[in-house]
Amino acid sequence: MRKVLPFLLLAFFCISLSAQEKKTQVAVLEFQTSGGIEKSEVSALSNRFRGILVKTKSFEVIEREKMNEVLKSQDFNMSDACNTAECAVQVGQLLGVEAMIAGDIGKVGDTYTIDLRLIDVQTGKIIQTQTQDFVGKVDGLLGVMQVIANSFAGTEIKAPRTVYIQFASEPSGATVYLDDSKKGNTPIAIEVPMGKHRVKLSKQGLADYVEEIDFTQATKDKGISAKLKKAYSLSIAVNIPKADAVKEANIYVDGKLAGKNSVTLALPEGRYAIKVSTESTDVTEFTKSIYLSSDQKIEAKLDFNEAYKSKTKNGSISGGSASKPSSKKLWYIIGGVAVLGGGAAVILLGGNDKKSTIPNPPGLPTD
Repeated sequence: MRKVLPFLLLAFFCISLSAQEKKTQVAVLEFQTSGGIEKSEVSALSNRFRGILVKTKSFEVIEREKMNEVLKSQDFNMSDACNTAECAVQVGQLLGVEAMIAGDIGKVGDTYTIDLRLIDVQTGKIIQTQTQDFVGKVDGLLGVMQVIANSFAGTEIKAPRTVYIQFASEPSGATVYLDDSKKGNTPIAIEVPMGKHRVKLSKQGLADYVEEIDFTQATKDKGISAKLKKAYSLSIAVNIPKADAVKEANIYVDGKLAGKNSVTLALPEGRYAIKVSTESTDVTEFTKSIYLSSDQKIEAKLDFNEAYKSKTKNGSISGGSASKPSSKKLWYIIGGVAVLGGGAAVILLGGNDKKSTIPNPPGLPTD
Protein backbone atom coordinates (compact mmCIF):
# COMPACT_ATOMS: atom_id res chain seq x y z
CA MET A 1 0.00 0.00 0.00
CA ARG A 2 2.83 2.35 0.83
CA LYS A 3 4.33 1.77 -2.62
CA VAL A 4 1.02 2.42 -4.41
CA LEU A 5 0.25 5.68 -2.61
CA PRO A 6 3.01 7.76 -4.27
CA PHE A 7 1.85 6.61 -7.72
CA LEU A 8 -1.74 7.55 -6.92
CA LEU A 9 -0.63 11.02 -5.78
CA LEU A 10 1.48 11.44 -8.91
CA ALA A 11 -1.43 10.37 -11.14
CA PHE A 12 -3.79 12.77 -9.35
CA PHE A 13 -1.27 15.60 -9.77
CA CYS A 14 -0.86 14.88 -13.50
CA ILE A 15 -4.64 14.77 -14.04
CA SER A 16 -5.07 18.08 -12.16
CA LEU A 17 -2.24 19.66 -14.14
CA SER A 18 -3.72 18.40 -17.40
CA ALA A 19 -7.09 19.88 -16.49
CA GLN A 20 -5.49 23.20 -15.68
CA GLU A 21 -3.59 23.26 -18.97
CA LYS A 22 -6.61 22.30 -21.13
CA LYS A 23 -7.08 24.96 -23.78
CA THR A 24 -10.09 25.73 -25.92
CA GLN A 25 -9.58 24.79 -29.54
CA VAL A 26 -10.49 27.77 -31.68
CA ALA A 27 -10.18 28.96 -35.27
CA VAL A 28 -10.35 32.56 -36.47
CA LEU A 29 -12.14 33.45 -39.69
CA GLU A 30 -10.70 36.28 -41.74
CA PHE A 31 -12.20 39.51 -40.50
CA GLN A 32 -14.50 41.26 -42.97
CA THR A 33 -14.73 44.97 -43.82
CA SER A 34 -17.47 47.15 -45.19
CA GLY A 35 -15.02 49.84 -46.27
CA GLY A 36 -12.71 52.50 -44.91
CA ILE A 37 -9.80 50.09 -44.50
CA GLU A 38 -7.81 48.06 -47.01
CA LYS A 39 -8.37 44.29 -47.19
CA SER A 40 -4.64 43.71 -46.87
CA GLU A 41 -4.69 45.63 -43.58
CA VAL A 42 -7.68 43.61 -42.35
CA SER A 43 -5.84 40.40 -43.23
CA ALA A 44 -2.77 41.58 -41.29
CA LEU A 45 -4.93 42.38 -38.27
CA SER A 46 -6.52 38.91 -38.45
CA ASN A 47 -3.08 37.29 -38.39
CA ARG A 48 -1.93 39.47 -35.51
CA PHE A 49 -5.08 38.56 -33.57
CA ARG A 50 -4.35 34.83 -33.99
CA GLY A 51 -0.83 35.30 -32.66
CA ILE A 52 -2.04 37.27 -29.64
CA LEU A 53 -4.64 34.59 -28.82
CA VAL A 54 -1.85 32.00 -28.66
CA LYS A 55 0.11 34.18 -26.24
CA THR A 56 -2.83 34.35 -23.83
CA LYS A 57 -2.27 30.58 -23.25
CA SER A 58 -6.03 30.11 -23.06
CA PHE A 59 -6.62 28.91 -26.62
CA GLU A 60 -5.27 26.32 -28.99
CA VAL A 61 -5.46 28.23 -32.26
CA ILE A 62 -5.60 26.58 -35.69
CA GLU A 63 -3.15 28.23 -38.05
CA ARG A 64 -4.55 29.91 -41.13
CA GLU A 65 -2.66 27.66 -43.57
CA LYS A 66 -3.78 24.53 -41.69
CA MET A 67 -7.35 25.75 -41.70
CA ASN A 68 -7.32 26.37 -45.48
CA GLU A 69 -5.73 22.97 -46.06
CA VAL A 70 -8.44 21.14 -44.08
CA LEU A 71 -11.26 23.04 -45.77
CA LYS A 72 -9.78 22.38 -49.20
CA SER A 73 -9.61 18.65 -48.47
CA GLN A 74 -13.31 18.77 -47.55
CA ASP A 75 -14.10 20.53 -50.85
CA PHE A 76 -15.43 23.49 -48.86
CA ASN A 77 -15.23 26.74 -50.77
CA MET A 78 -15.23 29.50 -48.17
CA SER A 79 -16.28 32.80 -49.69
CA ASP A 80 -15.71 36.27 -48.29
CA ALA A 81 -19.34 36.24 -47.17
CA CYS A 82 -18.62 33.51 -44.60
CA ASN A 83 -18.94 35.76 -41.60
CA THR A 84 -22.23 34.69 -40.05
CA ALA A 85 -22.68 32.44 -37.03
CA GLU A 86 -24.14 29.70 -39.25
CA CYS A 87 -21.14 29.70 -41.60
CA ALA A 88 -18.73 29.86 -38.69
CA VAL A 89 -20.36 26.80 -37.11
CA GLN A 90 -20.14 24.89 -40.39
CA VAL A 91 -16.43 25.70 -40.74
CA GLY A 92 -15.82 24.86 -37.09
CA GLN A 93 -17.39 21.44 -37.47
CA LEU A 94 -15.19 20.66 -40.47
CA LEU A 95 -12.10 21.80 -38.53
CA GLY A 96 -13.10 19.88 -35.39
CA VAL A 97 -12.69 22.90 -33.07
CA GLU A 98 -14.80 23.91 -30.08
CA ALA A 99 -15.23 27.57 -30.95
CA MET A 100 -14.91 30.02 -33.84
CA ILE A 101 -14.13 33.74 -33.86
CA ALA A 102 -15.53 35.94 -36.60
CA GLY A 103 -15.93 39.67 -36.91
CA ASP A 104 -15.95 42.93 -38.83
CA ILE A 105 -13.71 45.99 -38.99
CA GLY A 106 -15.19 49.15 -40.48
CA LYS A 107 -14.86 52.90 -40.38
CA VAL A 108 -17.37 55.66 -39.68
CA GLY A 109 -15.93 59.10 -40.31
CA ASP A 110 -12.58 59.12 -38.49
CA THR A 111 -13.54 56.26 -36.14
CA TYR A 112 -12.64 52.61 -36.71
CA THR A 113 -15.21 50.12 -35.40
CA ILE A 114 -14.24 46.56 -34.41
CA ASP A 115 -16.91 43.93 -33.67
CA LEU A 116 -15.76 40.35 -32.92
CA ARG A 117 -17.79 37.31 -31.82
CA LEU A 118 -16.81 34.06 -30.07
CA ILE A 119 -19.17 31.29 -31.26
CA ASP A 120 -19.77 27.85 -29.71
CA VAL A 121 -19.51 25.33 -32.56
CA GLN A 122 -21.65 22.71 -30.83
CA THR A 123 -24.60 24.97 -29.97
CA GLY A 124 -24.14 27.71 -32.56
CA LYS A 125 -24.62 30.31 -29.83
CA ILE A 126 -22.51 33.42 -29.49
CA ILE A 127 -20.59 33.00 -26.25
CA GLN A 128 -19.06 36.44 -26.11
CA THR A 129 -18.86 39.63 -28.14
CA GLN A 130 -16.21 42.34 -28.06
CA THR A 131 -16.78 45.82 -29.49
CA GLN A 132 -14.17 48.56 -29.64
CA ASP A 133 -14.00 52.01 -31.25
CA PHE A 134 -10.72 53.63 -32.16
CA VAL A 135 -9.70 57.06 -33.48
CA GLY A 136 -6.25 57.38 -34.99
CA LYS A 137 -3.92 55.79 -37.50
CA VAL A 138 -4.78 52.30 -38.70
CA ASP A 139 -1.67 50.83 -37.05
CA GLY A 140 -3.20 51.74 -33.70
CA LEU A 141 -5.65 48.87 -34.25
CA LEU A 142 -2.83 46.49 -33.35
CA GLY A 143 -3.20 47.57 -29.75
CA VAL A 144 -6.96 47.10 -29.95
CA MET A 145 -6.40 43.49 -31.06
CA GLN A 146 -4.41 42.91 -27.88
CA VAL A 147 -7.21 44.26 -25.69
CA ILE A 148 -9.88 42.12 -27.39
CA ALA A 149 -7.78 38.94 -27.27
CA ASN A 150 -7.22 39.41 -23.54
CA SER A 151 -10.96 39.91 -23.03
CA PHE A 152 -11.81 36.68 -24.89
CA ALA A 153 -9.21 34.82 -22.82
CA GLY A 154 -10.57 36.21 -19.58
CA THR A 155 -7.10 37.36 -18.63
CA GLU A 156 -6.49 40.48 -16.60
CA ILE A 157 -6.42 43.50 -18.86
CA LYS A 158 -3.85 45.93 -17.56
CA ALA A 159 -4.36 49.59 -18.20
CA PRO A 160 -2.47 50.49 -21.36
CA ARG A 161 0.73 52.41 -20.85
CA THR A 162 0.13 54.47 -23.96
CA VAL A 163 -2.85 56.21 -25.55
CA TYR A 164 -3.49 57.29 -29.12
CA ILE A 165 -4.26 61.01 -29.18
CA GLN A 166 -5.78 62.91 -32.09
CA PHE A 167 -4.09 66.29 -32.57
CA ALA A 168 -5.86 68.98 -34.58
CA SER A 169 -5.33 72.69 -35.17
CA GLU A 170 -6.99 75.66 -36.83
CA PRO A 171 -5.54 76.25 -39.34
CA SER A 172 -4.30 72.72 -40.03
CA GLY A 173 -0.72 71.88 -40.97
CA ALA A 174 0.81 72.84 -37.62
CA THR A 175 3.88 70.89 -36.55
CA VAL A 176 3.31 68.81 -33.40
CA TYR A 177 6.13 68.54 -30.86
CA LEU A 178 5.96 66.19 -27.89
CA ASP A 179 8.62 66.97 -25.28
CA ASP A 180 10.47 68.93 -28.02
CA SER A 181 10.45 65.89 -30.34
CA LYS A 182 8.86 66.49 -33.74
CA LYS A 183 5.98 64.07 -34.43
CA GLY A 184 4.31 65.34 -37.63
CA ASN A 185 1.71 67.83 -38.83
CA THR A 186 -1.94 68.23 -37.86
CA PRO A 187 -4.30 66.51 -38.20
CA ILE A 188 -2.48 63.48 -36.85
CA ALA A 189 -2.95 60.66 -34.32
CA ILE A 190 0.07 59.95 -32.13
CA GLU A 191 0.76 57.18 -29.63
CA VAL A 192 1.64 59.00 -26.42
CA PRO A 193 3.01 57.44 -23.21
CA MET A 194 0.59 58.09 -20.36
CA GLY A 195 1.64 60.84 -17.97
CA LYS A 196 2.66 64.49 -18.20
CA HIS A 197 4.20 65.78 -21.41
CA ARG A 198 4.98 69.18 -22.93
CA VAL A 199 2.98 69.73 -26.12
CA LYS A 200 3.74 72.39 -28.71
CA LEU A 201 1.89 73.12 -31.96
CA SER A 202 3.79 75.48 -34.23
CA LYS A 203 3.05 77.11 -37.58
CA GLN A 204 4.98 79.93 -39.25
CA GLY A 205 3.47 83.37 -38.75
CA LEU A 206 1.29 82.19 -35.86
CA ALA A 207 1.86 82.03 -32.13
CA ASP A 208 2.84 78.63 -30.72
CA TYR A 209 0.37 76.63 -28.70
CA VAL A 210 2.33 75.34 -25.69
CA GLU A 211 0.82 73.34 -22.86
CA GLU A 212 1.84 70.72 -20.30
CA ILE A 213 -0.78 67.96 -20.44
CA ASP A 214 -1.37 64.90 -18.28
CA PHE A 215 -2.33 62.24 -20.83
CA THR A 216 -4.91 59.69 -19.63
CA GLN A 217 -7.69 57.60 -21.15
CA ALA A 218 -9.94 60.65 -20.77
CA THR A 219 -7.54 62.67 -22.93
CA LYS A 220 -7.88 60.02 -25.63
CA ASP A 221 -11.62 60.64 -25.88
CA LYS A 222 -11.28 64.42 -26.16
CA GLY A 223 -8.10 64.74 -28.20
CA ILE A 224 -6.06 67.93 -28.46
CA SER A 225 -7.39 70.80 -30.56
CA ALA A 226 -5.78 74.25 -30.72
CA LYS A 227 -6.76 77.46 -32.46
CA LEU A 228 -3.54 79.20 -33.48
CA LYS A 229 -3.61 83.01 -33.42
CA LYS A 230 -1.57 85.68 -35.18
CA ALA A 231 1.81 86.17 -33.54
CA TYR A 232 3.36 89.47 -32.46
CA SER A 233 7.01 89.98 -31.58
CA LEU A 234 7.89 90.89 -28.01
CA SER A 235 11.58 91.75 -27.51
CA ILE A 236 12.94 92.33 -24.00
CA ALA A 237 16.49 93.57 -23.42
CA VAL A 238 17.89 94.04 -19.91
CA ASN A 239 20.16 96.90 -18.88
CA ILE A 240 22.14 95.51 -15.93
CA PRO A 241 24.03 97.88 -13.56
CA LYS A 242 27.78 97.49 -13.65
CA ALA A 243 28.87 95.35 -10.73
CA ASP A 244 31.11 92.32 -10.40
CA ALA A 245 28.42 90.36 -8.53
CA VAL A 246 25.66 90.92 -11.13
CA LYS A 247 26.21 89.14 -14.45
CA GLU A 248 22.77 88.02 -15.65
CA ALA A 249 19.07 88.68 -15.17
CA ASN A 250 16.10 86.33 -15.46
CA ILE A 251 13.20 87.38 -17.69
CA TYR A 252 9.72 86.11 -16.73
CA VAL A 253 6.53 86.43 -18.79
CA ASP A 254 3.34 85.57 -16.90
CA GLY A 255 5.41 83.91 -14.20
CA LYS A 256 7.29 81.57 -16.55
CA LEU A 257 11.00 81.89 -17.26
CA ALA A 258 11.36 83.10 -20.86
CA GLY A 259 15.13 83.68 -21.01
CA LYS A 260 18.11 85.55 -19.62
CA ASN A 261 19.37 89.09 -20.37
CA SER A 262 17.69 89.31 -23.77
CA VAL A 263 14.81 87.43 -25.41
CA THR A 264 12.44 87.71 -28.38
CA LEU A 265 9.11 85.90 -28.23
CA ALA A 266 6.24 85.34 -30.67
CA LEU A 267 3.00 85.70 -28.69
CA PRO A 268 -0.69 86.08 -29.53
CA GLU A 269 -2.56 89.28 -28.77
CA GLY A 270 -3.26 89.68 -25.09
CA ARG A 271 -2.15 91.07 -21.74
CA TYR A 272 1.16 89.93 -20.24
CA ALA A 273 2.98 90.52 -16.96
CA ILE A 274 6.73 90.99 -17.35
CA LYS A 275 9.25 90.71 -14.54
CA VAL A 276 13.04 90.93 -14.66
CA SER A 277 15.15 90.10 -11.62
CA THR A 278 18.63 89.05 -10.55
CA GLU A 279 19.90 86.89 -7.72
CA SER A 280 21.45 89.95 -6.07
CA THR A 281 19.52 91.55 -3.21
CA ASP A 282 21.18 94.88 -4.02
CA VAL A 283 19.42 95.26 -7.39
CA THR A 284 15.82 96.30 -7.92
CA GLU A 285 13.30 94.26 -9.95
CA PHE A 286 11.71 95.46 -13.16
CA THR A 287 7.98 94.82 -13.53
CA LYS A 288 5.59 95.90 -16.25
CA SER A 289 2.14 94.92 -17.49
CA ILE A 290 1.54 95.28 -21.22
CA TYR A 291 -1.19 94.58 -23.76
CA LEU A 292 0.39 93.08 -26.87
CA SER A 293 -1.47 93.99 -30.07
CA SER A 294 1.56 94.83 -32.22
CA ASP A 295 5.31 94.20 -32.18
CA GLN A 296 6.93 95.68 -29.06
CA LYS A 297 10.44 96.26 -27.75
CA ILE A 298 11.02 96.77 -24.04
CA GLU A 299 14.20 97.90 -22.29
CA ALA A 300 14.20 96.64 -18.74
CA LYS A 301 16.55 98.93 -16.82
CA LEU A 302 17.72 97.61 -13.48
CA ASP A 303 19.36 99.76 -10.79
CA PHE A 304 20.88 99.42 -7.35
CA ASN A 305 18.37 99.85 -4.54
CA GLU A 306 18.49 102.78 -2.08
CA ALA A 307 20.04 100.72 0.72
CA TYR A 308 22.95 99.76 -1.51
CA LYS A 309 23.41 103.36 -2.69
CA SER A 310 23.37 104.61 0.90
CA LYS A 311 26.06 102.14 1.98
CA THR A 312 28.18 103.08 -1.02
CA LYS A 313 27.85 106.80 -0.33
CA ASN A 314 28.93 106.38 3.30
CA GLY A 315 32.04 104.51 2.20
CA SER A 316 31.06 101.30 3.99
CA ILE A 317 31.35 99.35 0.72
CA SER A 318 34.73 98.81 -0.88
CA GLY A 319 34.93 100.60 -4.15
CA GLY A 320 32.45 103.31 -3.09
CA SER A 321 32.74 106.94 -4.09
CA ALA A 322 35.53 108.89 -2.39
CA SER A 323 34.79 112.27 -0.70
CA LYS A 324 35.21 115.23 -3.06
CA PRO A 325 37.93 117.86 -2.29
CA SER A 326 36.85 121.33 -1.26
CA SER A 327 36.22 123.74 -4.13
CA LYS A 328 37.29 126.76 -2.13
CA LYS A 329 40.48 128.47 -3.21
CA LEU A 330 42.97 130.56 -1.09
CA TRP A 331 45.21 133.30 -2.38
CA TYR A 332 48.46 134.02 -0.54
CA ILE A 333 50.38 137.31 -1.10
CA ILE A 334 53.97 136.84 -0.12
CA GLY A 335 56.27 139.75 -0.61
CA GLY A 336 53.81 141.32 -3.04
CA VAL A 337 53.28 138.08 -4.97
CA ALA A 338 49.86 136.47 -5.05
CA VAL A 339 49.88 132.68 -4.67
CA LEU A 340 46.70 130.58 -5.28
CA GLY A 341 45.97 128.49 -2.18
CA GLY A 342 42.18 128.51 -2.06
CA GLY A 343 39.49 130.39 -0.20
CA ALA A 344 40.73 133.95 0.39
CA ALA A 345 43.89 135.98 -0.07
CA VAL A 346 46.35 136.15 2.81
CA ILE A 347 49.16 138.77 3.12
CA LEU A 348 52.40 137.51 4.61
CA LEU A 349 54.91 140.26 5.48
CA GLY A 350 58.47 139.57 6.38
CA GLY A 351 59.37 139.98 10.06
CA ASN A 352 55.77 140.28 11.03
CA ASP A 353 53.75 137.34 12.40
CA LYS A 354 50.47 139.03 11.75
CA LYS A 355 48.30 137.78 8.90
CA SER A 356 45.70 139.90 7.23
CA THR A 357 42.91 138.34 5.16
CA ILE A 358 41.66 140.38 2.25
CA PRO A 359 39.24 139.65 -0.54
CA ASN A 360 40.54 138.23 -3.79
CA PRO A 361 42.48 140.87 -5.68
CA PRO A 362 40.67 142.33 -8.64
CA GLY A 363 41.52 140.74 -11.95
CA LEU A 364 42.46 137.41 -10.31
CA PRO A 365 40.45 134.24 -10.92
CA THR A 366 37.41 133.67 -8.71
CA ASP A 367 35.38 130.50 -7.91
